[in-house]
Amino acid sequence: MVKAFFGIREGRFIDPSDSRGVLVDCTGELRLNLLVDKIGRERFKDIDGVIVYEDSVTDFLDLFFGKRAPGCVLRVEPRGSEEGAGREWAEKLVVNALRRDFSALIYRLTIGHEDERLDSSSMSAMTMLSTVCNEYELPLIAEAAPRGERVTRENYVDCVGLAARMAVEAGASAVAVPFLGDPEVFRKVVDAVKTPTLLIDPLCGYTLLKPRSSLQETVRSLLEAGLNGVILGSSLARSRNPDKLLADTLSIVHGGAGVGCR
Repeated sequence: MVKAFFGIREGRFIDPSDSRGVLVDCTGELRLNLLVDKIGRERFKDIDGVIVYEDSVTDFLDLFFGKRAPGCVLRVEPRGSEEGAGREWAEKLVVNALRRDFSALIYRLTIGHEDERLDSSSMSAMTMLSTVCNEYELPLIAEAAPRGERVTRENYVDCVGLAARMAVEAGASAVAVPFLGDPEVFRKVVDAVKTPTLLIDPLCGYTLLKPRSSLQETVRSLLEAGLNGVILGSSLARSRNPDKLLADTLSIVHGGAGVGCR
């Protein structure tokens, strides 16, 4: 079942016609200038959303103008302490993002540390961001990324599910989760959070489990399990033919339609 996104800003990075989207993360292995060099400006227009740091988008503002331009999603870095993630911090971020016409914020929620203060700090920042984003009607995507010392292969799926539920309870507009192995396990997480769900690039360093099949096959199987889209990054950076990989993924996610037609 396809879950609906609501709101004008969500529609900038998720195609409202099918509630699906392909986002590209340019804050890790892949950077915005490298992405444009690898795929070209025309292919860039087919992407639904691009995740960036605020300072990295300055020289590429023209890429985000026009009807076919992808939505621009601002990555928010975790704070070092609960005190540093207060209302003033969150409101400054959100107001500045709106002034610069970002379509959404994305924040990585990490849990599973031996030092529980780290989990508490991450969750406090997530909650404050969600509160302020909801007040200003700016979407917030939460990446559920357990990485602490308490996270093991045996409890990884449970930790991801817990982080995703915590993010939604805090008010996140959408969640992004790593590869979880069996599509049916993924379906259970999707059903539990009851909010639009994206797949974090399986080659990202923040994922513990790796698929044995190709990215295209993985995305196709997870779409059937309720996936709304995928965030690409490392897979494009490492691909010998990133343009084809991106085109294939766009076609799969949007059912063979919408590519080049937005």
